[in-house]
Amino acid sequence: MGLDDHTEETYRHLVSRSPASVAELADLLGTGERRVRRALDALVSLGLAGTEAGRTGRFVAVDPRVG
Repeated sequence: MGLDDHTEETYRHLVSRSPASVAELADLLGTGERRVRRALDALVSLGLAGTEAGRTGRFVAVDPRVG
């Protein structure tokens, strides 16, 4: 997908755990929330993630064929 390793790993966890919060993903990845937030920002800008409708702070994965 052309992502760095951390962003790709974040996406893979998001695919299996959607919807998920930054804190939940940070726990799963064993990393800080700031790093997860940067990865999610990249995924959102690429159309690979978005926020869950009606719920702030919850992210969902977007199928790359659709995004």
